[in-house]
Amino acid sequence: MSARRSLAGALAGFCMSIEPTLSRGKERLPKDWSYPLSAREVEEQVVPIGFGPLGLYFLRRSHGLRASERMSLLRSGRSIPILEMWYSNPRSTVPSTALGRDSKSYLEPTWSVYVCAVPRGSRAVCRRALLEGGIEAARKWLMTERPDTWYRGFRTFKVWVVPATGQLECKEAA
Repeated sequence: MSARRSLAGALAGFCMSIEPTLSRGKERLPKDWSYPLSAREVEEQVVPIGFGPLGLYFLRRSHGLRASERMSLLRSGRSIPILEMWYSNPRSTVPSTALGRDSKSYLEPTWSVYVCAVPRGSRAVCRRALLEGGIEAARKWLMTERPDTWYRGFRTFKVWVVPATGQLECKEAA
């Protein structure tokens, strides 16, 4: 296989495996909070055709933020993460001597999409920001050709939005 490969080519033949009605992937929210996208919209707009399998989760807040930190960002008018894409390959971080001969599903590479809740009053602004640029940036990140070494470890791509203005910011991290 070449040093660079297309995710679409590497994962062709798989289909996205989400069940929009599963409540275990969607946290219940207080009445003044809402998700900017539905499961169907993520499936149709964020995830490229032929890409998968993928985990889809709806969270109250980003894994990287405590509740107090998120509220502080909102009060100060700064951006909050509302869409996150994760790639994790735990097998690449475990010494080969510890792997053994049996296949362990928890060590397989995984792709995940996380939709984070926003204040209900800011839902329309955040949704518009996602539809006008955030979704396209996330799709590009998923479809980018990368060297084989990129697939080692853990990678994230986050779409941040300022709820008051709709200003969009995208960040990738290793």
